[in-house]
Amino acid sequence: MDSDLIAENLKRIEERICKAAESSGRSREEIAMMAVTKTIPVDYIMEAYACGQKLFGENRVQGTIEKIQEFHGKLDIKDEGPDWHFIGHVQSNKIRKVIQVFSTIHSIDSIELLQRIDRISGELGILSSGLLQINISSAETQGGITPDLIPEFLGKAEDLHHLKIKGFMAIGPHTDNREIIRRAYRSLNKKFQQYRNDYLDLTVLSTGMTDDFEIAIEEGSTLVRIGTAIFGPRQY
Repeated sequence: MDSDLIAENLKRIEERICKAAESSGRSREEIAMMAVTKTIPVDYIMEAYACGQKLFGENRVQGTIEKIQEFHGKLDIKDEGPDWHFIGHVQSNKIRKVIQVFSTIHSIDSIELLQRIDRISGELGILSSGLLQINISSAETQGGITPDLIPEFLGKAEDLHHLKIKGFMAIGPHTDNREIIRRAYRSLNKKFQQYRNDYLDLTVLSTGMTDDFEIAIEEGSTLVRIGTAIFGPRQY
């Protein structure tokens, strides 16, 4: 893939995001776009960054930290670089590495993980940010907590000192039925709006990927995660 194609893809996605926001009566500024770079070579990521993309997501620790270090080694010394989020499952023995490299963890799905991130962040003197992963499809393979557990998790999060829960993340149902996807996103957005009245830190609703991000935006997403539409099929 050449740099012109990445630039064209980013421009096309931006147009689609703007159109989805407008059709749902929302401001474009309400919606962030993450470029998902798992398996994507550093040179491609550099091209996206050069086009103005500032938020990137990775789902693995092994190999990724070295990739991020290589990326930052190519930047001008005055350039702080992009914001990196971790969007994969967090293994307990990798928490320390994750919170030292990534500003936000999108996949918190257990009380134990909440408490471990908080404890290790405290040891490192870091204030970490995270999202609760919510399972809105009932598919066990997608991970996440069921929506009925949200109050319990938010209650536990209030007692933490080094981890702030900023919102929810969810993967849409694996189906071609767009109405099922829409209903799932709409239901989660209702939960998000309900709880953010009491938990002021809740500002992020991360839903929507390449195949369904326009539906997600129409149903309240504040952060969409796009990979294939930018970089093409994964580089295995």
